[in-house]
Amino acid sequence: MSASLDDIRWRRTQLVARAAVQRGEVTAVLQRLAEPLRMVDTAVACLRYLKAHPLVPVAALVSMGVAFMLSRNYSIFRLLQLVLFRAFALWRTYRSLSVWIARGRAVWLRIGTTWRNSRRNNLSSTR
Repeated sequence: MSASLDDIRWRRTQLVARAAVQRGEVTAVLQRLAEPLRMVDTAVACLRYLKAHPLVPVAALVSMGVAFMLSRNYSIFRLLQLVLFRAFALWRTYRSLSVWIARGRAVWLRIGTTWRNSRRNNLSSTR
């Protein structure tokens, strides 16, 4: 019986040493990822701030527009005007499509429900 206890202790010692080596390897890998993870954390914090304060990007765009208008550089102003117009058009398209998609889903669900109910009624009347 003592031989098996010695085997168990020896195996435990090996496993503890192996776990220590693996912990060191994991630490080395995570240290290489520390800087990219820090940047991702900063980006997530910025996005949370913008989500909590949605007028900040709008104010930034308005101030850029005013700065371009006051700079008398009309080519940049025209470019900004074109970009803003296209962004607004894309936003309107997205909003209208989302409304139509929601209506289409509702109609599709209504059609499916009607079809299933009529099929059930036909099956029950034939029995």
